[in-house]
Amino acid sequence: MNTCPYCRCEVESKSGSCALCGNTLPGEGSTDFSIQDILTSAAAPTLAQTPLFPTARLLVLRGARVDIEYKLLPGPNVIGRAAIPDVDIDLADQELPDIAMASRRHAIVRTNPDTITVEDLSSLNGTLVNRTRLVPGQATEIHTGDVVQIGSVLLKLVSDSGV
Repeated sequence: MNTCPYCRCEVESKSGSCALCGNTLPGEGSTDFSIQDILTSAAAPTLAQTPLFPTARLLVLRGARVDIEYKLLPGPNVIGRAAIPDVDIDLADQELPDIAMASRRHAIVRTNPDTITVEDLSSLNGTLVNRTRLVPGQATEIHTGDVVQIGSVLLKLVSDSGV
């Protein structure tokens, strides 16, 4: 598996284009994408090719640092409590160290051009959206104003595009 240099989505090694954003990948079959490849490739996205991703953020309503916003990037955003390479939003500083309820890899929020979804990654304490527990492994669409609970932290989805 590789990562699309445009939207950070995982793509199959032999795939010529990204299934999420539709851009042609530089150096077909190549596993090493560089900035130079992206800038000089005929595959560089044009305005017509580039999907308009919503500019979404998760605003902390309850946690150690209230009113902090975590920007959601296009594609997958892993939420957890460990500063490990595959966690994009680290909630370790939002919970008390001796009462950490968020799992290391707790949930994943996927920002797509038309939708935003959240999926529980079989966490110990579960993920809730608007006080409803999610089924682990099943993506659930969320909208502006929805409240996601990860451990003891409450996060509100804020979006400029109204998704």
